[in-house]
Amino acid sequence: MILEERVQERTRHLKVANAELHRTRSTLIQSERLSALGQMASGVTHDFNNTLAGIMGNTQLMLQHVKDEDSRQRLRAVELAARDGAVNVKRIQEFNRINKTDEMAPTDINDIIAATLEVTSPLRKDLPQREGRTITATPRYGDIPPIMGDPADLREVLTNIVLNAVDAMPEGGDITISSWCTDERVFLGITDPGVGIPSAVLDKLFDPFFSTKGPGNSGLGLRVPPDSRSFRRPGIQQPAYRQNDVV
Repeated sequence: MILEERVQERTRHLKVANAELHRTRSTLIQSERLSALGQMASGVTHDFNNTLAGIMGNTQLMLQHVKDEDSRQRLRAVELAARDGAVNVKRIQEFNRINKTDEMAPTDINDIIAATLEVTSPLRKDLPQREGRTITATPRYGDIPPIMGDPADLREVLTNIVLNAVDAMPEGGDITISSWCTDERVFLGITDPGVGIPSAVLDKLFDPFFSTKGPGNSGLGLRVPPDSRSFRRPGIQQPAYRQNDVV
């Protein structure tokens, strides 16, 4: 019996050690990927910024000559997307830095919703229609005060969620985006009839590079953490955004 107990105890110790080794290995792999991203960013961001500058410059030039309002609206959406892209490039450069330089400003969440729906229109509406899917988007604007946030940061997060919803709706459907205010907090809710996210991976949603779409879609992911400063309202110290606030 004593020998059997020792074997069982040793087996338990080995299982614990193996689990710890697995966690350490995962942490090292993640660190290596982040380090590689930092090195890559320094080499490509300059050229990418030049590309974005060309897009913005030509878009602004076209806006001076195009008179059709629908075309002008689409051109403004392209210009806004290029500007947000430039901000995101800057964030990639700062990805491994401890001190972020994001600037906070009074931000209207309803404006963020409207801009996101405009920017995502080609991928959210036009492309699915060509694939035989009908996807609509219904904004429900609440009477809400401004929050302190980074508009580009917020548009990035909402854009990612909307496009993820499109990918998760093989039969089509409606994406509803709502804003409301309760007890000095501003909320943003997104609902859709898509396939959803398995509960087993919910804790990984804010991990860099995490994706449920396979290796070919491992972008930065929802890199804004639940305690992001981009979601704070003036005068409120605690975060106004939590993972469960996005339905």
